Amino acid sequence: MLTFEDGLAALKRLAADEITSEGRGRNEATTRLQIIDRLLFECLGWERSDCISEERFDGKYADYSLAAPLRALILEAKREGEYFELPAGQLVHSPQLPIAYFKRTNEAAYAAISQCIDYCTSRGTNFGAVCNGHQLIAFLGSRLDGTPPLEGRAIVFDSVEQMIARFQLLWNVASKSGVQAQGLSRELSEMVAPPPPVKLAQHVSGYPGYRVRNTHQTDLQILGDVIIEDAVRATRNEAEFLEGTYCPSGALSQYALVSKTILETRYAALEQQTAGPSLVPATTKKGVDPDLLAHVVSRRPVLLVGDVGVGKTMFVRHLIRIEAKDLLEHAIVLYLDFGTQPTLSRDLAPFVAREVTRQLREEHRVDVEEAVFVRGVYHAELLRFEKGIFGALKQSDPPEYGRRELDYLASLVANAEEHIKRSLEHLEKARRQQIVVFLDNVDQRPDEFQQEVFLVGVGIAATWPATVFISLRPETFYRSRASGALSGYHARAFTIAPPRLDQVIKRRLEFAVQIAESGRLDRLEGVTLTVPTVATYLGVLLESFEKNPDLLEFCENMCGGNIRLGLDFIRTFIGSGHVDTAKILGVQGRGGNYLVPRHEFIRAVIYGDYQYFDPSRSPILNVFDITMPDPKEHFLVLLLLAQCEALGRSQPEGYGKVADLYRFAQDLGYLPAQIHAALARALLGKLVERPDRSTEGFSTERRDGELTHVRVTTVGAYYARKLSRMFVYLDAVVVDTPITDASLRSSISGSDSISERLDRLESFVDYLDSCWAPLGKGAQIFDWPRAGRSARKEADTIRLSSGAPFRLPTS
Repeated sequence: MLTFEDGLAALKRLAADEITSEGRGRNEATTRLQIIDRLLFECLGWERSDCISEERFDGKYADYSLAAPLRALILEAKREGEYFELPAGQLVHSPQLPIAYFKRTNEAAYAAISQCIDYCTSRGTNFGAVCNGHQLIAFLGSRLDGTPPLEGRAIVFDSVEQMIARFQLLWNVASKSGVQAQGLSRELSEMVAPPPPVKLAQHVSGYPGYRVRNTHQTDLQILGDVIIEDAVRATRNEAEFLEGTYCPSGALSQYALVSKTILETRYAALEQQTAGPSLVPATTKKGVDPDLLAHVVSRRPVLLVGDVGVGKTMFVRHLIRIEAKDLLEHAIVLYLDFGTQPTLSRDLAPFVAREVTRQLREEHRVDVEEAVFVRGVYHAELLRFEKGIFGALKQSDPPEYGRRELDYLASLVANAEEHIKRSLEHLEKARRQQIVVFLDNVDQRPDEFQQEVFLVGVGIAATWPATVFISLRPETFYRSRASGALSGYHARAFTIAPPRLDQVIKRRLEFAVQIAESGRLDRLEGVTLTVPTVATYLGVLLESFEKNPDLLEFCENMCGGNIRLGLDFIRTFIGSGHVDTAKILGVQGRGGNYLVPRHEFIRAVIYGDYQYFDPSRSPILNVFDITMPDPKEHFLVLLLLAQCEALGRSQPEGYGKVADLYRFAQDLGYLPAQIHAALARALLGKLVERPDRSTEGFSTERRDGELTHVRVTTVGAYYARKLSRMFVYLDAVVVDTPITDASLRSSISGSDSISERLDRLESFVDYLDSCWAPLGKGAQIFDWPRAGRSARKEADTIRLSSGAPFRLPTS
């Protein structure tokens, strides 16, 4: 990488060479080859691989498009003889001039600046420059602060001597490192974009407002929590729950909106990133992989790798209670649940010691603090103690010897972690019992905590006489491989793929109905609903999922393989304040057959416990939100999703290059900061995923940044193809979407009645249509006009069914 000092020395050599060739006229091509190329690549640290020469866009060609690594600077070259004149002393005190100055004094320079700004604006590039080899003008080529770029200022170097004299400034505004650091923005102090307009939500009193529930809804909410989340405790029989609800993993859904090849290669990219243990599916068509069962009685750590919510806990509990029951019948099985405890990572070792001690005592009738057991554990130590310096006291002073011996034993037991290890070694040797330890629900904790638990698990596997199963997220597994933490341990890694959500929902609801009809929920405090009422309501939901594929399509795609989230959608619907429970029960009571429509289910999920949509409290993302007062940004997330999916179609695992996404969006006029923010939101919302599955932020400062490839998930595909055009979604997110057109804000206001909400929806779609228009043909990868028509058609259907009047056309 070129240093500042080397760049200055190279510029001085360039100046000396130009003195010897003074007077030789050069055309534009020769000027670029002999002077500007040297200035950029020898003096300012740009690599030739950073540069695209004569980049074409809409029939026009930019001389130099420079990327760092995103397209960041467009430079227009003029032939050597095209000089601009400045009054004497004009730049003595400041190198800055208004761009309008050149309009008055040098039409050719102004035309070149205008042309460059046009390129920058249409290609989402922040910085522009014009250079004839001896003079350079640098300016902001694209802005969102309300000031037209041509009304801004420029930094001017009117000779090579000026470039040398002010090389620090030249380096800050035109070198690769200076452009990466946004030096030109800082020098001109003009690149602070104003925030987008305030959202409608900020004008809603009490936003987001709590949705009040009636008695039926409150009772059903309590039951939903028990049935979906606490069914194991409610039945008091884990084996019955597992037999009744467990679904094998690995089956592919017919409702997924992405390629089945992508679903089949869920974890394949992890193996290609780094060396380490190979990944093997934990289940086959015939059940649990026999190799995994064989590891139950081995001494090697076993890693169970699966995304959040895919069912790792259910797999582990089913393995213990059902699948490997015979193998583990005489073993000591220790199951450590890290879902909620300990609170701090520094408490991990004490927590493990306490929990193992408790489970040995309560589940295996082994008290590691019992005197006889302790003496058995430390029998060899006691023999050595007897032969030591206090051994003579056994004959001469037995009471004192006993006290000394007890003190010695107490010191051994005081080291809790070591005492647990010694106790398990004693159990294995004396009782010939296999020790199997499961570390579960680690993935529900922060990344740093997961890493600590993983290291604890590796330590247990290395020092305890036990087989250790550790549940990990893919990103934790990836980091452990990358850091070498796994290399010293010959671990086997098995992947847990999610089961089919439709089967999980069916079996869970059937089991819930069974619980309700058995009367085992009657003892729930504060619940007044009768057993038949509960069974009827759950039966409606069960039949709706069996007969309405739209519900399964929503849940299957929007949970993205997170079965826990899919079940949480069900729990949210049961007892939602946005669901007319009385209407549903009334239809069933009159002998009818109520089927939950898609919009009713989605509405409950979007709003949750609140009156209005709030993205901080909802599992649903507002894809139309913006970071700058740029109306076309409303579509950026959707455009990136569509382009990412298109890029991935030619790849076996569906990944597209992030650099290609930036190039695509910049060609539509989006700035790197906007693209960065949109990708970060999509990543955090699981609309796209990276090979290592991490949702952490990423950097665009380096060509080899943390984020190089992403692919669209089922979540992102559902947003782009389905959700973004639904009335229930647009009606919800309108309160969270800044409206950049002040003349339309009054027509997009808070509304309660269905008629007002339908009018607001149409105004919102009209507004989005106007925002889409400037994007042109390059944005056709996503078809917003079709989506807008679909939303209007649904609104018309709702008007007809509800009796709401149609909106009169505006003149």
